[in-house]
Amino acid sequence: MRADAQTAPPVQPEQIADLGGDMRRISVGGRLAYVGENIGGSGVLSVLDLSSTPRRVGRVALPGAVVGMARAGSIVYAGVELQNGFDQIVLVDVTNVLSPVLRGVYTLESTDTPTQLVAVGSRLYFGGGDYAGVTLLNVSNPDSPSFVKIFGAGSNFIARDSSASHCPSMLSRG
Repeated sequence: MRADAQTAPPVQPEQIADLGGDMRRISVGGRLAYVGENIGGSGVLSVLDLSSTPRRVGRVALPGAVVGMARAGSIVYAGVELQNGFDQIVLVDVTNVLSPVLRGVYTLESTDTPTQLVAVGSRLYFGGGDYAGVTLLNVSNPDSPSFVKIFGAGSNFIARDSSASHCPSMLSRG
């Protein structure tokens, strides 16, 4: 550690904008932030431009409250909790950040809530809630995500982004 880093005073954060809302999940990539918001039990995926003063540039309504989120390339994966029914994974195409488009939906077959999501290539791993496993989806076709496998309790599970092998992304159960 450099000597000046040890003695430098801490930097105080400075608020540069207040966008309001009930922001629950966020994924940042470059000058853009993808934010899962909840508005009265319904979900919204907003795209924020962070290049100067943060501002919303796009948004799309989701079928339920946002409880988990991941992003890979131009697809944002949102875990949504529905008021009446089984929860869902919703795939949103953000190629045009001014007008995000809902692409595909995967409805969970249990009452598990998808709070932890990790996207790796054409695969999406998710878990959460009371279920002790991790579900794997094939998301190579964003219009039609499909079930692959469930890794049950006690399984050793690591999701690694092979393009960044020095920095694995992991899901774990405590």
